Amino acid sequence: MWDGRWIREVTTRGWIILTRDKNIRRNPLERAAFLSARARVFNIRNGGASAAAVALAIDLAATQMHKVIRTQSAPYIVGVSMSGKLTFIDPAR
Repeated sequence: MWDGRWIREVTTRGWIILTRDKNIRRNPLERAAFLSARARVFNIRNGGASAAAVALAIDLAATQMHKVIRTQSAPYIVGVSMSGKLTFIDPAR
């Protein structure tokens, strides 16, 4: 399925996108889809990390992620480091 289609589908359901796909902000079609769908994306910054390491990073960042979801308007891509630190990637804030 083309990324723009699933991004739109996910956001219409009110879901948050968790991904390791670093190209979501670099690929012009994916970026346009993310912007037009007003997607809320959390991008795990180490795509090669194990599932356990990703789960730990999300657990460490969970409180901050909830705050972003409650207080920031979409669209946004927020990077999640392996230590749980969040960084706004796109659009920068």
